[in-house]
Amino acid sequence: MLIATYSLAQDASQRPEEVIRAFYKAVYSGDRAAFERLTVPDPRRGKFISEGSRNETALRELMDDPTSLQIKQKRPFMNRGLAIDAPANGTFPTGTTALYMTAHRRGPTMLSLSRQPDGWKVDLRWLLAMIEMATPSASDPEKGTAYSAARGLTASLVALDRIRALRFIVPGANLDVLFAGAPRYREPSGHLDAIALEMPIVEINPGEFYAMPSGRIVEGVQRNDMKVLVGLFGTVELPFVVRRFGSEWRVEPEPYLPLINQ
Repeated sequence: MLIATYSLAQDASQRPEEVIRAFYKAVYSGDRAAFERLTVPDPRRGKFISEGSRNETALRELMDDPTSLQIKQKRPFMNRGLAIDAPANGTFPTGTTALYMTAHRRGPTMLSLSRQPDGWKVDLRWLLAMIEMATPSASDPEKGTAYSAARGLTASLVALDRIRALRFIVPGANLDVLFAGAPRYREPSGHLDAIALEMPIVEINPGEFYAMPSGRIVEGVQRNDMKVLVGLFGTVELPFVVRRFGSEWRVEPEPYLPLINQ
């Protein structure tokens, strides 16, 4: 794991860890103005915070003991799909991303951060996807979509089910690529199955880049026959290139299993 170093001259408010602390403080205090300054703009972000709603107990605990908020970087800083070191002057290029596991008063929460022109911001898309997944619905909004193909393939890989995996990959794909690095036996507890079911998945946009498990770099697109998705499988990002074949979406094979089982 890359360990970031920062210039002492860098404004502390622009360090990812300090932005995360300020984000928690804004949520606990119901400070919507601060919340919006600290997050990447998204028309849905009002679902995450209500103006004036305060959690006095959590806020007091955070203020009295800042170290009670656990923050752990889960992957290197990435720019255009490549890992980068922290610059000597502490100012990262716009578009750099980071992923942190955080915890305060409850189980872990994964936060994705993006370096914007005016500093680091929390990217809420995966958190919002989790909220939307938890919203009761009379039907399955993912059914027949690129998202369901990515989720179905992940569940098939967790189960080491080669036959089922064929339903979700592009026609003629090589299963040996998909199952490279597979363990001899599936994980027996059902824990990975639950993670696959609950995995928030987001479509990335042009100008956003991710490294696939094979090492190739992909960029988000705006096409009717192709999508680039990124799922958050526990603490690991799983990128998918998904293509439309007639009425079905199918995933390009990649060696996902070493990531899933790490």
